[in-house]
Amino acid sequence: MRRSGKQGTGFGLRRASLLALFAVAAFSSLASSAAGAGTHPFISAFGPDGTSTSKFIWPSHLAVDQQAHILYVVDWNAGNSRLYRFTTAGVPNNFTAGPGAGTNLAKIPLAGEVAVAPAGSPGATAGDVYLLVEGKVNVYSPQGALLGTIDGSGNP
Repeated sequence: MRRSGKQGTGFGLRRASLLALFAVAAFSSLASSAAGAGTHPFISAFGPDGTSTSKFIWPSHLAVDQQAHILYVVDWNAGNSRLYRFTTAGVPNNFTAGPGAGTNLAKIPLAGEVAVAPAGSPGATAGDVYLLVEGKVNVYSPQGALLGTIDGSGNP
């Protein structure tokens, strides 16, 4: 049996009202959970040398080694990239091997995203640093030594 246009319109309005109600409820739920999460107070700021007066040029990516409490920051500088290493308190933490040995700075051309292998990672040593460089992934030890490159050919 076919319904008249009026009945069909009423059904459409009820459906639209229910969808609108659902959307409002979902938005309210998200807003209240965000508000309930609390705020995070500003603690401190630091730049490349660990002080609040030094500035990064263009910080683009960061990663945290949660086990060793080390923070890695990728900073772009005139077409080149720099990988900085700090403690999670913002104190410079020197690399002991590789291109940045003796400093907390490793100059790496065109670096992008950075990630740290967490404890228990299969096939990786905890703390290894994975850095996207010119379409490849360079793998560094936590001390800064280049361990290898993953280039998409299937061969690490």
